[in-house]
Amino acid sequence: MLGITDGRLWYKSINAELGFHARDPVTLDVVVSEKMIIDANPFLQNNMSSPEWNSIKKFYGFDISKNMPMISDNAGYLYYIDPVSLKAEKTSSSIELIKFEESVLTSSVKLDDSNMLYLSGNPRKRFEIMNKIMDEPSFLNGEIIKSSSDAFLPADYLSGDAYKDAAAKKDPKRLNRKNEPENTFAKGEIITSDRCIFVLSRTDATDQAKVIISKVKINGAESAALQWETVLDNIYRDPDKGLDKSAFDDVFSKGNPNLSTMRTAYADNKLVFIFMLKATCIDEKSGKVLWSRDL
Repeated sequence: MLGITDGRLWYKSINAELGFHARDPVTLDVVVSEKMIIDANPFLQNNMSSPEWNSIKKFYGFDISKNMPMISDNAGYLYYIDPVSLKAEKTSSSIELIKFEESVLTSSVKLDDSNMLYLSGNPRKRFEIMNKIMDEPSFLNGEIIKSSSDAFLPADYLSGDAYKDAAAKKDPKRLNRKNEPENTFAKGEIITSDRCIFVLSRTDATDQAKVIISKVKINGAESAALQWETVLDNIYRDPDKGLDKSAFDDVFSKGNPNLSTMRTAYADNKLVFIFMLKATCIDEKSGKVLWSRDL
């Protein structure tokens, strides 16, 4: 995926039938085809670059400041694609990419200018701040959750009822992009307005262990208080060990997706957790799962 605009997820596929295209974020139906791009820009006929899969990011990208996908032609010239008119605008800029963190899990977080919070120990992890270790809460193989992207995420996309209704009806609902700070991905560390963090851990030490996500309130160096914990019953912590991959025969027949790819986003008092080809939205206040969807 290259980036997100109003009601559209932009992709470049090595599948020649798809190529450069956009999908609806709810139904994942293709709403802008490469043919539509060429029809709007005839000079791109047989002139859009077709790099190997491991070089796509050198020729296709997304400029988040302009909120436009970027493409290249066979001569290496770059163009912005207007997400509404689909018109191409030549540019001398370099390819821009939405940058993802290598990992969304960490053992430490900076609470303020002078205090670092650590989660350490084995196999149960405990909080440490200012050289003081807090006995509880503790977490089996626990790690602190970070946000994985600085890309914008519309608040409407996180609305549980609206999302579920649209998905159930296969309604190609258009989501309105909003630019207020509270409607964007938080880059890196996630600390909520009530001074809490999120922790990912596991239910047990077996291969069948499920993911637990917990919200913890940090009271300075004095204590840490568990606010809630939610077990994701359909998500294994070690999918390569716990999962019967025969259930994914159709998925793996079309490629080799990495079930361990993990992405997170925090916005509008909701945490979106993507792992094992599933997206789950959790309400920050209650820990309730608002919706879950296979990707």
